[in-house]
Amino acid sequence: MMAKEDFENARQLEPDPAIDKELKRLKQAYSQHDAKASDRVMHDSKLPKLARARCVVLC
Repeated sequence: MMAKEDFENARQLEPDPAIDKELKRLKQAYSQHDAKASDRVMHDSKLPKLARARCVVLC
């Protein structure tokens, strides 16, 4: 976790709007991908009902 702390400290010392914009874009893209993947698993008819229910709880 040291690298993340270093990165956060550097952002506090010298904020860069381009980095903030890119991080926001990446977080949004990850959220969209995660939602699509979760939706695919939940609607996959090959999975038994119990497995789909578990996915809802764990995902």
